[in-house]
Amino acid sequence: MAPRIRMETISEAWNWFRSEMGLWVAATLIVLVITFACAIPFYAMAFITMMKPNPTFNDIMAFYAWSIPAAIMLYVGHAIGIAGMYNMAVKQIQGEEISLREFFNFRGMFIQHLIAGIVISLAILIGSIACYLPAFILGGLLMFTQPIIVHQRIGAFAALSQSWNLLKDQIWMATAFFFIVSLIASLGSLACLVGMLFTYPLYPLAVSLVYRDHLSALYGQKAPTS
Repeated sequence: MAPRIRMETISEAWNWFRSEMGLWVAATLIVLVITFACAIPFYAMAFITMMKPNPTFNDIMAFYAWSIPAAIMLYVGHAIGIAGMYNMAVKQIQGEEISLREFFNFRGMFIQHLIAGIVISLAILIGSIACYLPAFILGGLLMFTQPIIVHQRIGAFAALSQSWNLLKDQIWMATAFFFIVSLIASLGSLACLVGMLFTYPLYPLAVSLVYRDHLSALYGQKAPTS
C-alpha cells in the first residue's frame, strides 16, 4: 500500500488531545514559557534602545543588533518546546500512558532536536521571504524530522533527509497538510494566546499520526515503536 497523507488525521489528533487534554494544555504552557523565556531578554534590550525621545543612528543599529539574537533565541526556545511535545505525541499514539515527564525525556537526543528545530525554522523563515509558498513547501517536506528523531534516534541531518525523501513524492499534499495544520494550530493566538493551549497540540499530534500512517504503509508497523 502506497503511503499517503490523510487530512482525517487532524480530527484524529483532536480525539487524542481530548483524551489527555490537561496534559497537553500543560505541555503547551511549558512550550510558551520556554520560547518566551529564551527570547524576551533580547527583545527587551532591543526595545530599550529605541525608547529614547530622539534615538540616534547608533541606537537604531543597536536595536537591530539585539533583534537578530532575539529572533534566533525564539527559534531555539520553540525547537526545545516542540521536541518535548513530539516526545509525548509519539508515545501517546503507541497507546501508552503519557505524563509531563515524557516532555523532558530526550534520551540523549536533545542536541539533535535543537539542530533540527533551528534548521526547519530558518528554512521556513527564508521560504516566507520568497512569497510564503516555499515556506509551506519546505515545512511540509521536513515535517517528519522530529518524529523520526524520537522514533529512530538518529541525527538531525539524517532525519531531515529521510523526511524529505519520504514526502517528496507527495509534495503538494504535504504542503497543503502543513499549511492547514499550522493554520489550525496558530488560530488560538488570536485569543491572546489562550486559545493556543487547545489548538497548538494538534500540530505535533497530527504530524505524528501521518508519520504513523507512513510506517504502516511502508513497513506494516501500526505505530512508531521506541
